[in-house]
Amino acid sequence: MLWGMPTEFMTQQSISDIYGEVREFRTPHKDHYHHHSLRRAQVTDDTEQTLALLDAYFKHGYLDAQVTAQALVSWAHEKDVFNSTYLGPSSRRALQRLMRGGDDPAQTGLFGTTVGGAMRMLPVAWASLGDQNRAVHTAVQVSMPTHGTSLAISGAAAMALALMECFRKAQTWHPFLPPLARCQARPKLWLSLSGCVHSETNPLGGRFGSERARP
Repeated sequence: MLWGMPTEFMTQQSISDIYGEVREFRTPHKDHYHHHSLRRAQVTDDTEQTLALLDAYFKHGYLDAQVTAQALVSWAHEKDVFNSTYLGPSSRRALQRLMRGGDDPAQTGLFGTTVGGAMRMLPVAWASLGDQNRAVHTAVQVSMPTHGTSLAISGAAAMALALMECFRKAQTWHPFLPPLARCQARPKLWLSLSGCVHSETNPLGGRFGSERARP
């Protein structure tokens, strides 16, 4: 069973009941909240943000919080995302702050409530091939503008490592299982390894620096 835009936020049981198996592009069901705004083969913010970050990486040669914020703001303007049905709540709040100007992109995601940053880790994996520490550091930087919580970043870092492994010719999960487990079980450790500074004043337990992750 393949998922995608027509099945977003549906349970596996609901997908089976309504669609059966989804193995090709489908029009959203008439009761799905994308039905009136998106058509067959269209995508949501996850794919669009991934493409925006790939463009940013090819342009700059690296990804950090500032580059990510600029790419996402440009994407938001181009796609008029605030009038769409697919913009997530954490991205919406963070983008509103970023588009006002003056807010530090290393801070705008600190009060996110979702883990959607993991969905845009493909460019991070591509930019970090073969280097686990760089992948985690870049995952932190790319997450911070919209999903800067330790829970969201731990998931994003795990996803970046998993995707990076998928680019290897002889895929084997064994070398990546320990770091994947650490990403999930000890997010603050990975944050500290990625240039994050702990702060007693931050209600979320961490204050993130904005050092660039250059090649």
